[in-house]
Amino acid sequence: MTYIDGFVAAVPTANREKFKKHADEAAAIFKEYGALSVVECWGDDVPDGKITSFPMAVQRKDDETVVFSWIVWPSKEARKAAWDKVMADPRMKPEENPMPFDGKRMIQRVHMHGAPDGLQSGRHLQNVIHKFHHRQDARLRRQVPGSRSR
Repeated sequence: MTYIDGFVAAVPTANREKFKKHADEAAAIFKEYGALSVVECWGDDVPDGKITSFPMAVQRKDDETVVFSWIVWPSKEARKAAWDKVMADPRMKPEENPMPFDGKRMIQRVHMHGAPDGLQSGRHLQNVIHKFHHRQDARLRRQVPGSRSR
């Protein structure tokens, strides 16, 4: 079963090209260490929520765009074996490949088991994202006085 690392970040809209270059370089490194695929999604229609949302979670500013990314690994074990090597790779150092956004506001390493077919199904990914949103929403409702769980 595949294993997925998920990331959500707020990237200054003016840094889109810098982000693409950064993401392309990082993706090549992840794939070199065994990732099956790396997907970067530049936000197009990512509204603020009432209780929670991606923009709220990363404290998106007016001049920023939400980016949702994920890395698909062959298995949890393959990801675990590769991660420290990826992070130790000199090409991943901020001096070599600086992040064109505020990494402190990035949600990183959301781990999920993927589809057995290597996440070929778009429907499966939609379900994973929906479950992620629902879990985050439910957690916040429990913390907000007067809110109810569904």
